[in-house]
Amino acid sequence: MAMKGSNVVVTFSFILALFGMSSSVFLGGTISWRENRNKIRYTYRMTYELGTGPCGLGCSERDIGKSTTSRQPFNETYWTCLKGCSNNVTGSDLNYIVTALGESPSWEQGENRFEQRMVDTRFTMSVTIPAILTNGGRFTLTTTIDTRVRNDTQSINASPIASLPPYTGLPFGCVSNVSLPVVDPDGDVIKCRWPEPAECGQNCNQLPEAYLDENSCNIYLNVTNRTGYAAGKRYLVSITVEDFPRYPIKLASTVLLPNQPISSIPIQFYIDIVSSSSQCRPSTTYDTSNFPDNSVASYSFMDFHNHVDFIFPVYISSTRSNATFVQSFSQHINTTILRNNSRGQHHIELYSKWRPIPQQLGENYLCVWGKDNEGVTSRKHCILGLIADSDECVSNPCHGSATCLNLYMTYACICPPGFKGINCQEKILCGENPCLNNSTCFSTPNTASCRCTKGFFGDFCQFEEQPCSSFPCKNGGKCSSFRGELNCKCQNNFVGPDCGSYIVHNDLIGTLKSPLYPPLLLVLVGTLLGWILLWICICVITKRLRAKIQPKVKDQKPSDINKRNTRRFRGPKGTHSEVRQSLDY
Repeated sequence: MAMKGSNVVVTFSFILALFGMSSSVFLGGTISWRENRNKIRYTYRMTYELGTGPCGLGCSERDIGKSTTSRQPFNETYWTCLKGCSNNVTGSDLNYIVTALGESPSWEQGENRFEQRMVDTRFTMSVTIPAILTNGGRFTLTTTIDTRVRNDTQSINASPIASLPPYTGLPFGCVSNVSLPVVDPDGDVIKCRWPEPAECGQNCNQLPEAYLDENSCNIYLNVTNRTGYAAGKRYLVSITVEDFPRYPIKLASTVLLPNQPISSIPIQFYIDIVSSSSQCRPSTTYDTSNFPDNSVASYSFMDFHNHVDFIFPVYISSTRSNATFVQSFSQHINTTILRNNSRGQHHIELYSKWRPIPQQLGENYLCVWGKDNEGVTSRKHCILGLIADSDECVSNPCHGSATCLNLYMTYACICPPGFKGINCQEKILCGENPCLNNSTCFSTPNTASCRCTKGFFGDFCQFEEQPCSSFPCKNGGKCSSFRGELNCKCQNNFVGPDCGSYIVHNDLIGTLKSPLYPPLLLVLVGTLLGWILLWICICVITKRLRAKIQPKVKDQKPSDINKRNTRRFRGPKGTHSEVRQSLDY
């Protein structure tokens, strides 16, 4: 068995090779890890369509809290080491404890844990699920572990933790934002990115168009026909979540900079596009009486020993009836939904009661989402429960203006710029080359600072700007960025930095291909029809006037007409002449 100081980099790859069904029944998964008594403890969650997962046909509320057993193929499929292991390593099968169920659409979710001794090699674990679970997809969940001791915390790193959305519904025709439910137990910086094919498998990202803000872990989507989305369809999303040190640290003897990840975990889930009458306004909101999102709650060892219930209610309000909750919880949490209607508002409470068990000591990430009667989900609302923990920040251990984070059995200090260390007591110097991405370091009387190059920001210029999240490209242009610089790839006939200018074509084919051609044609046709109608009106009016005048002329005598049309004028030398004008009939 390796000790804490051993050098271990572990990669777990969860491969789901799934072929042959008409619809997908595997709806996503995630896995995380931490050191526990000289072993690595893994926790995974998975979601399936109700009745197709380990819970089996007839799965109901009565099965929540129960372990699934001996159902093929889940009991015949194991986490096993493919390479890098010093001996044959086998983890858990795919059974779990059922944690939550949902309807419209129906789903089931479960969680399970398994442990493995720490080894001093790099290895990969994988699971191949039989073809009966998806429609020809091949999905991979990959997590990377490094068990070298960190010099900033004097302990082994713990991976980020992701809660798993069992269902996400976005309204068609709207710009939407999906905030990924991720936290880090060590207080490290979290970033999210699109995974490589080797990390997630084949066709593991099915979104036609989406922009991921890597710094905030938010996905932005413009859900319209023009961007390739369709109401009633479901799209798979795969994300790799990584944790980064807040300042340069050492893992054993290796220096790790703020732009180098310590570990990574996966999160896969589906997004459903639904037709909604909300006109892009949220119909479900959280009440102000709720705890803040991503709150940290310590459940003391005394409470754990005395079997005190951990209670956390969540309140939402909705303008629609039949609104409900979608939740991703740990094991053994009992929930009750309470409803109250007043003044046209529907108030719903999710009352959750939990009595943790020894296997749940440490971090447990619990998240809920509101869902209206059309299937549109709200933003997330999460709490990180620290089981058998005390609040180490009560003693104010962080120096100066540093912020204290309460972690499991310890704390972390978020240092002000230019400082590092467990309590932010050490100064960062330019000699340590802390500034990244070609930025410039300059010394101040107290510490060092970084002047960032264009496109980067942060204390060490470790963050890259994400300009695409605001959808700056017009007329169907595709947005991309490199080193913070925006680039719009325009559709045919459009140019400009934001694809906002249209190229006028001299040829007929170019004009016909123009997206402006249909409205321009309508204007031209309308103008032509207007002139034709005006000409017809003038002709009709003229004809009627002539019809009124001519009868009067015909009724007069020729002699009267001749007299009326005779004009007298003075001729030369005072003589008068008569000129007779006659009308021809």
